[in-house]
Amino acid sequence: MHYRISTPKNESAAKVLMDVREWLANDAGMQPDRKRLDRICSSPELPIDDLVSGPRDSLVVATL
Repeated sequence: MHYRISTPKNESAAKVLMDVREWLANDAGMQPDRKRLDRICSSPELPIDDLVSGPRDSLVVATL
């Protein structure tokens, strides 16, 4: 399943979205997360190591 953010037709809402996206793109704290997400989403194969070390749902952890 793929999702896409579309720019709102309302000019004020579109500006808010563009400003938030720019802020996130330039936020140093978000850079490691973005690189990891890009690597996982752009990989031709599923990067199992990244997924295994990720957070787990409490229900899944309780059954392990």
